[in-house]
Amino acid sequence: MLHRKPNNHSPALFLGAFGKHPGWDDHIDDLGLETDTLVAIKRAIYTDGVGINVDSGAWEALEERRRTEGFDHLVVWRNGSDMVVGRLWSSSDGKGRTRYPMVAAAHATGTALDWAVGEALPRLEALRARCVATKSAREVRDTVDQTRRQLRDALAAAGKGAFESPNRINPIERLAGHANMGSQGEGLLRILYQVEREMSAFKPLAPGTTAFRVKGASQRAQQIRVPKCGQGPADEALLWQAFMLTQVHAAAPVLVLVPVDQTWVDVIVGESGAAQLFCLRATQDAIPLVTEIPFTLEPGFIERAGEFIAQARAGEGLSFSVSPAMGSVHREPKLLQRILRLRS
Repeated sequence: MLHRKPNNHSPALFLGAFGKHPGWDDHIDDLGLETDTLVAIKRAIYTDGVGINVDSGAWEALEERRRTEGFDHLVVWRNGSDMVVGRLWSSSDGKGRTRYPMVAAAHATGTALDWAVGEALPRLEALRARCVATKSAREVRDTVDQTRRQLRDALAAAGKGAFESPNRINPIERLAGHANMGSQGEGLLRILYQVEREMSAFKPLAPGTTAFRVKGASQRAQQIRVPKCGQGPADEALLWQAFMLTQVHAAAPVLVLVPVDQTWVDVIVGESGAAQLFCLRATQDAIPLVTEIPFTLEPGFIERAGEFIAQARAGEGLSFSVSPAMGSVHREPKLLQRILRLRS
C-alpha cells in the first residue's frame, strides 16, 4: 500500500482499523492505513505492544487479581503536529479466539488536539458499537469508510475552527486541587518527582531548542500510572496530555491510555513497545499508581516543585526545570516527611 505523507501545513484526517473481528478468520485486513503514522501506531500498539505480550504469555502469567478482563481503552497519541485518537476494545476472530483486540484510529494533522478528540471520539464510539453488533466484514468496511467521510466533512465544515482550542487547560491548577492528589497535593509532588527521575531525557536541551537532553539508548520510552482526575475519558486524555506538555519537549511522543471502566490512566513518553504496553491489561495490583508510591522527596526538589506549582496555578511559566543532579529515591512505608502546602 502506498502511504501518504500529510502536508503538515494543512489540516487533514485519516481513519484506519485493524486487529480482530468475527468477520475475519484471523487478523483483519488493514483498513485505511493510508499514512506512515497509522502504520506506526499499529506496529507500536498492536504488533509489538499487544502481540509480544500475548505471544510471551506475560498477561496470562499474571494472577487474576493482577489482570484486567480485557481491553476497553481510549488512546490519544501526540507527536508534534501529528495526533491519533483511537478506540481499542476486546474482540475475537471468526474462529472465536479472543486474545487480541480491535482498534479504530483517527490520524489528525494540523488541527488542535482538543478539536480532534472532540470530533473523533463520538464517531469512534459509534463505529465500535456497529462493529460489536455485526459479524460481517463488509459491514465493518462500510462503517470505517462512512466514519472517515464524516470526519473529513467535519474538518471541512470547521474551517479555521479546527486550529482553535476553545477550552484551554491549566493542568497544574486542576491536578493540584484534585481530591485524588491528596489533601495537601502530595500526589502531584510524587508524579513530578517520578517524571523528573524517569523522563528527564525528554526535556529540551534549552528553551526554544528542538533537541532533547539525551539521545540514543538513554531515551528509552517510560510509562507512569496516574489517577483519573478528569470528567470522562476525553477530558482525562486532554488533561494528561496538557500536563506532559509542562514536563517534556513538545516534540516528544506522548501516548495516553484511558481504560474506560478503571480508575487510572497510563502515560507513556517515547516510542512505546511491549514493556510499556504491558499496562493495557495490568491492574493496580501489578502496576501501582505513582501517587501511592511513598517516595521520600529531597528538600531541594520540594522547593523547586513548590515554586513551579505556585507559578503554574497562577497561569505563569508552565515549565518545570530538571535538577542538574538527581538524588536517589527511597521507597519507604511512611508518609512524606515534608509536604509543601499548596496554595488554594
